[in-house]
Amino acid sequence: MGRNPYHESRRGLKNITSGFVGWKMMCYIADECLNNKYYYKKSRMFSDEQREAMRKALQLRDRDLAAALSLTGGRITEVLMARKENFVLEDDFIYVKNLPLLKRHTREKDLIETKTSPPTKEEQVEAKKNKEIWEWITKENLFEKYKVSSDPTIIYRQEFPIPRWEPMTDFLVERINKSRTWLFPSPYTGTRKESAGVEKWMKEIFGVTGRPWISPQRAYQIVQEASQRIGEFVVIKKVKAFGVWNHWFRSQRASQLARDYEFGDSHLNAFFGWVEPRTAGTARRYTKIGVTGLEDQMVEKKERFERSMKRDFEREINKQKRK
Repeated sequence: MGRNPYHESRRGLKNITSGFVGWKMMCYIADECLNNKYYYKKSRMFSDEQREAMRKALQLRDRDLAAALSLTGGRITEVLMARKENFVLEDDFIYVKNLPLLKRHTREKDLIETKTSPPTKEEQVEAKKNKEIWEWITKENLFEKYKVSSDPTIIYRQEFPIPRWEPMTDFLVERINKSRTWLFPSPYTGTRKESAGVEKWMKEIFGVTGRPWISPQRAYQIVQEASQRIGEFVVIKKVKAFGVWNHWFRSQRASQLARDYEFGDSHLNAFFGWVEPRTAGTARRYTKIGVTGLEDQMVEKKERFERSMKRDFEREINKQKRK
């Protein structure tokens, strides 16, 4: 498939201008993964039956990946780092525990210079180039220059529930049950340089030197190409964009939780592991909702969810009939 011009620049949550596209569309993406092409060419190495079995296994993996991204709302690398032990299966809920939470850093400042006169423009430019900052210290009545460093921190995502009455949970359960360790393992040990945060997890928590899961680039390609075959999804600067990406799944999950279960900011923060801004006020920053609070909200709003899901499927079916 040719390169999509709409993916030339990186897209994030701010680029999403639509709300939840509906459960039927999310299921379309997962189901379309079953059409991903693997081992279609004749081979002297593998028989037709072997190629069919390998193709089916990869297509199911792709479907389950789309389901996991949709249901957990995790970043694509966080989902790929998921292991069997991160999930507890109960009758009504899948409980997700100790899932990696990336992009958390410890920031440190080391004092390297002080002066009583303001730094010149040239000094400020040079400081920025060296990842240094100048600050005015009122109590000391002088300027201080700091060297700023940021190191990734190991943080687990707070436990959260996934209701088993939601679509695609059977796919996730099937993936969990058939997994030995990683949900989405790679047959090859990754040698590509990973981000500092992922490298820290690999070394300190998993005890591996090479990436044992499929690459985030490959995972992105899987869901993007499957979704491209379905149609348009979001509008970016008034341009229709074809195909989805990992942050799109996070946004869709957040929009769905707000719509179906009436999750407020505190519920969403608890589910995704988001941190309240300092401007939120003491009460909001220190009042936390746990897994029981999330579970109770979902159970209380289950009928609302069922009505919303029914409308989603009916609208998509009617849309297809009008084509």
